[in-house]
Amino acid sequence: MEVILTQPFVCCPGCGNPSDHVHCQCQRTVHDVPCGGRRVVLRLSVRKFFCRVPTCLRKVFAERLLDLVQPWARVSKRLLEELKAIGLSASAKVSERLAPRLSPGEPFGCSPTIPFRNREASKIRKTSYARR
Repeated sequence: MEVILTQPFVCCPGCGNPSDHVHCQCQRTVHDVPCGGRRVVLRLSVRKFFCRVPTCLRKVFAERLLDLVQPWARVSKRLLEELKAIGLSASAKVSERLAPRLSPGEPFGCSPTIPFRNREASKIRKTSYARR
């Protein structure tokens, strides 16, 4: 499914000022909750804009769809919530059986995963405990 955004201007996430000066356009691929037993992949046409405020730290920024997907995420908020619900409500074995239903046609290892918040911090903690 292809989604094209048509807002005439977008507010800069750095300073909040509106901008209509388009820098370029790029494609984002986002996995969403299946519909009718088939997986849904959204192809988003996202524009990047220039921020014209000289004091703003962001010179270029992209359109954001905060209701649908977090910035830089490849999984919709709805699919992420479904995966979290399965993981928190069931054991690992049951979750492994149920999760492929959210991405039919793909093996479980290829389906979108829930991102870790801070991988570097968890590595530091694991190594610091191992040295004791």
